[in-house]
Amino acid sequence: MTQNIQQLRDEFKQKIDILNNYLFAQGLSDPMTRIQQLSFLFFLKMLEEQDIAMEREEKLTGRKHKSIFAGKNEKFRWSRWREKGGKELYKFVRDEVFPFVEEIQNSHKNIGQIFQGAKLLNKQVRTDSSPRS
Repeated sequence: MTQNIQQLRDEFKQKIDILNNYLFAQGLSDPMTRIQQLSFLFFLKMLEEQDIAMEREEKLTGRKHKSIFAGKNEKFRWSRWREKGGKELYKFVRDEVFPFVEEIQNSHKNIGQIFQGAKLLNKQVRTDSSPRS
């Protein structure tokens, strides 16, 4: 079990290193800016995971949950846009996902506050496939 955990840690660290190097190569030389950008992306991934967990809880307990991804917002799920690449991905996340998260209402106002004024930064956008997780 401990070996499996170590292997997962190593894989995760390797993916973080790849993303960090990618952001550096794209012109984000400030380490704090790269950490901020990675944090935004992690948050977006966790947002979908939390929503899925709440949907499962609703099925088990009957406690009502209104998904922030319901209806037309389905396209903002990490799993829906993570396979895009290059300029298409960059523009979608910058122009649609970030504003969506910033405008989240109902019981998720604190999420919108986290993304208030957040910007997806990238000095140059490659047209080939970007790293994906």
